[in-house]
Amino acid sequence: MRWFEANTRPDDGDPLLTKIALLRQHYWAAQDRLFVLVEQDPQAARSYYLADVLGLQRSYVRALNQLIRVEEACASTTAARTRVEYERALYFLLAFSGVALLLAAAVGIAVLRSITVPLEDAAIWARVVAQGNLDAEPAACGRDEVGQLAAALRQMAGALRLDRARRQATERALRESRAQLRQWIAHAEALQEHERLTLARELHDELGQSITALRMELGLLRMRFEHLDPALAPQVARAKVILDAMLRTMRGMVSTLRPGPLDEGLVPAAEWLLATLPERAGLACSLIAPADVPTGQAVRVAVFRILQEALTNVVRHAHARTVRVTIALDEAGRLRLQVIDDGIGVDPEALTASHSFGVVGMRERARAFGGWIDFRETAGGGTTLLAVLDATSERAAGKGGEDAGGSAVPELAGQTTVETATCGSRGRSSIEPAGCRNAAPPAPTQQGAGA
Repeated sequence: MRWFEANTRPDDGDPLLTKIALLRQHYWAAQDRLFVLVEQDPQAARSYYLADVLGLQRSYVRALNQLIRVEEACASTTAARTRVEYERALYFLLAFSGVALLLAAAVGIAVLRSITVPLEDAAIWARVVAQGNLDAEPAACGRDEVGQLAAALRQMAGALRLDRARRQATERALRESRAQLRQWIAHAEALQEHERLTLARELHDELGQSITALRMELGLLRMRFEHLDPALAPQVARAKVILDAMLRTMRGMVSTLRPGPLDEGLVPAAEWLLATLPERAGLACSLIAPADVPTGQAVRVAVFRILQEALTNVVRHAHARTVRVTIALDEAGRLRLQVIDDGIGVDPEALTASHSFGVVGMRERARAFGGWIDFRETAGGGTTLLAVLDATSERAAGKGGEDAGGSAVPELAGQTTVETATCGSRGRSSIEPAGCRNAAPPAPTQQGAGA
């Protein structure tokens, strides 16, 4: 209404707007008179409204509707005119773009032909160089750009000849450095095990004793001052609970860094490792091993770490239900570790992938003692890992045993072995430890130990 009042003045030239303005004035004048009559005589006001005001209101509304229809017709005419102009401009732009594209295509084809013909000769020379003939020279050409390209190609051929000589020298140096790198890896692993042992002993001797002493001090504090402050007893109890949790965590860290059974021998360490699998993954496991496997400390640690990594891969990737571990020492002094699971198998590409650090670590540990590691798929599904190490040498990195490739897994015969009824008993007792289940050895079946 405010817009209408601002845009409908009596002096407007449009007769319709003038009519609406007059009707509006008459209507509001009638409304004012109606309000006066309502206060004085409501009955007369009702009659006046029905006789005069209602008619003026209807006339006013009809005039407004007529104005709206006129405005809509004008808007439709303007929109149609605008649409026609837009379509004309669009068609003109499309036509202009088509002509420009055709001209650009014609120019591009001409320029391309002027470039490709000389480049074909350069491509022929490049194929000759790719076949190994680095002494060939590109054909000379009088054009400046092609001449610069020919000079660049000749320079490239000279660089390739120099690179070939350097590559051959690098390959010789690389072969020499690999042996040294393996020695460094073996030395680093030995230092790592030594640091683990040192850290485990320091945690056990220093931190463990400190926690125990602190717990005793809290007990003495409670006995001395409990009668002075009744709230001291529950606080001391909570502190003891925290200390007990710290002690359990510390013991777990010590076992992770350096399992105690590893100092007793390889078989007790394998029993301890298998006994923890059901608690973590619900695996049924079995161990076939002689009562004693005499090995040096370094060989024992290497075999234990290989077994630990293999079982970790079984738990993480194999989706296996059972796992069987066999440890034996043959007459030639070679220690054989075999891990068989009934999982989903292993992708052969994963065994050679650069990110398979676990597999690389196992193989380097075996090579450090003149051994090798082989992964293969077994008949019913699953993976068999066979690790062979020289048990007679404390450090045999110079022997550089390579992984076996495709030979059958040798039978571990001639050993005085006992298949355990549990994960950690070596046949000494028929009582199963808590959390460890017996299972028949899985059918030789790939992912698991080598995942």
